[in-house]
Formats: sequence, C-alpha cells, structure tokens
Amino acid sequence: MYQVLKKCRINGRDYVKDDVVNADELRLYEGERLIQLGFLIRIAGEKNMITLFADTEPITPEQVLLIMDILQSKQAEAIEKVENLKNDADNRAVLEILSKVDNRAKVRDACI
Repeated sequence: MYQVLKKCRINGRDYVKDDVVNADELRLYEGERLIQLGFLIRIAGEKNMITLFADTEPITPEQVLLIMDILQSKQAEAIEKVENLKNDADNRAVLEILSKVDNRAKVRDACI
C-alpha cells in the first residue's frame, strides 16, 4: 500500500494528498518509480513494515512524526520540545525512544 504525497494521476484515476493506493492498482515497478519521483510513500508491506515499541507500548504515527521533528530540530529547540512533552503522560514513549536514539547528550538528558 502507498500513500499519496502530492496530487497525481495513476492509470487514469486522480489522487490527492493522503489518498491510499493499493499495490495491485499499479503496474509492475510503477510504485517504486512514483516513490522516486516523490508522489508516493510506502505505508505497508511485509518487508518494509515496522512497529516501534517503547517498553511494550506501541507508538502512534503522530508520535513517530514528533520524534522525527525533534531529531531534526536544533539542540535548543529540541530541548524545549522535550520539556513540553514531559507534562503529557501520553508521550512517555516518545521521551523513552528519544533518550535512546538522539545523539545529542543534552537532549538525551532532557528526556530523563
């Protein structure tokens, strides 16, 4: 399965951002080509599907985006975002993952 990143036309059908395209709707290798061109992203597949867990608690796609946002932020911004997350018990898993994957010691320390 694929998610549409930007408006496109596939096999005569129009798709808009966030539409889902099943792999069987695409011709051989068309999905890979459209990924390379930036129109699609793979959202499921046996060899590409992963599930992230913090302890035994799975994290949501929104939390994955939050983790990526913090990892891409400058250190001061990342620390500020982490401090804001500490007030929300739902984001305990985000802080746990960040404390293990962020290579900046000050950000890791802020997660604790």
